[in-house]
This record gives sequence, C-alpha cells and structure tokens, in this order.
Amino acid sequence: MAQWVPRTRTDGSVVVQIRWRRDGRQYSETFTNVRLATEFRTAVEAAGNQWPEGWVRGEGWAIEPPPPPTPVRPTVAEVATGELGYFVQQERRVKRGKLEPYTLHRDRRCYVAHLEEFFGHLTFEDVDEQDVAAWIDEQLEAGAAPKTIRNRHGLLSSILSHGRRRLKLRPDNPCELSELPDLHTARPEARQIRFFQRREWTVFRSCLAPDVRLLVDVALATGLRWGELSALRVGDLTFSGHGADRQASLHIVRAWSRRSPEDGSVIKTAEQESATWVLGPPGMGARAPAGPPHRRVRRVVRVA
Repeated sequence: MAQWVPRTRTDGSVVVQIRWRRDGRQYSETFTNVRLATEFRTAVEAAGNQWPEGWVRGEGWAIEPPPPPTPVRPTVAEVATGELGYFVQQERRVKRGKLEPYTLHRDRRCYVAHLEEFFGHLTFEDVDEQDVAAWIDEQLEAGAAPKTIRNRHGLLSSILSHGRRRLKLRPDNPCELSELPDLHTARPEARQIRFFQRREWTVFRSCLAPDVRLLVDVALATGLRWGELSALRVGDLTFSGHGADRQASLHIVRAWSRRSPEDGSVIKTAEQESATWVLGPPGMGARAPAGPPHRRVRRVVRVA
C-alpha cells in the first residue's frame, strides 16, 4: 500500500510525498497538489505498487489517466448463487456434516420458486425493509400461510446475512426490521396446540391396534421425532437400576431423513435405505457436545 507522507519545506510550504515499496526497494513522488497526489496514489496501488502507465516521473501524466473502474454492485441472485454465494457456503456445511443434503435441496427450491423472481435482479445493497414488506404482502395475497411465509423469510434473511457478514457488502440486514404475520391472529381458525391429559390419552390409546401401542407410548414419553423413533434398534436401549427404580434409556444415534436428489452416495439396501430415504445423524447433531455422535433422549422412560 502506498503511504501518504506530508512534508514541510524550508520555505514553509507543505508538500505531500507518496511512498511505496516493491521488491525490497522504496520509491516516491512529491506533490504540491493534493488532488493529484490522491489520484497518483490510487493509480500506484491499482498498478500493483508500480509506476502507473502514462506517468512521467517528476512531471506528471504524459496522457490523461483512465477513469477509475466502476465498482461492482452484485445482485441478490449473485449473493445467493454466485461463486462466493450463500448456497456454495451451504454446500460446504453439508460436506462437514452441519447440514442435511435434503435441507439444502429444499432451500434451493424455495429460493427459485419464491424469492428469485422478486429479489434476484435487485442490487444487493439497495434492498431495504420496504422491499421485504412488499414481498410479505405479495405472499399473503397469494394465500401463503403465516408459518410458510416465516420459513421463506428465514431463508431470505440468511441470504442477506451472508452478504452482510461474509461478503461485507452492507452494514445491515433489512429482514431484521420485518413485521411478519402472526401465526394465530392471521389465521384465527387455526387450532391451538395442546397436550393429552391422562384420561384423554387412555381413551385414545384404547382405540389403537395392540401392536402399535408400545410405539405410541414411547413417542409420548420421549417426544422423539418420527425419523428418530422409526430408526431405533434393540441395541439403542439400555437399563439401569433395579425394581421400582429400574429405568430405560434410549440412545439416539441415527434418524431417517429424505435423500436429496443430488445425493450421489451409495444406497445401503442392507440398512433398508432407498432412493427416497437415507439414514443419518439425528436432529441437533451439529450442536451436540464433543464425543461420540449420539445424544440422550429428552426424558427417561421408566419400565414397570
């Protein structure tokens, strides 16, 4: 980088000296004109710390210098899908086991179907909260559910955050100012989530076929996801204690998830995998502490 060094002459006048080094040698040029000094320093740095083409040492430009290049202003589409874009970073996370391949596939489809047409052509740094608000209104008018809009908005926010934090293209994320539709007031007909009471569960369980009652008992007692519950094996169950204090612990080490269409890994038919379903680590595996790749269930199931 060229240095800006003010100097005072013996007659009291102030000049500016531009200094730089290249290949172990120091070079300099002196100016009485601040504008020309600024222009020269920029030209030196653009030339890779060499004398700029067209500059005559001690005299100035032999020819008029070319205008500075127009700064590149990437679009949202380039930030999302470009060489340094959001989805390239997500591909790295897939390789590191931080993201499910199908999740990446689903997010790509969501971007193409619901974000690209509205935001893709916009200059990234010019997107503001009004653009995001207009998109939310458009989604509501198209009949999208509040939860769906929130999910799509989350993807948009992640893309904008990638451009802000990793690419340093702007200092803010306009999605942080969004007013999203409320999950309940926007759909007053939506039912509130509630849990079984003991008597309700007894009635519900009595209506089930006997061969599935143990399965739903475990689901209720542990809160496991279906992909984790259906991937359990006998070896994942251990017991401790005796008598009334005896307890069973389930070790969740795998879960079923959808296979991404881009997933080229071998289908393990011996594990009952298919072109649609694949066995992988359980949910929250990326946030698990260091050590063996498993986590305890959220509750301990007592065995009568």
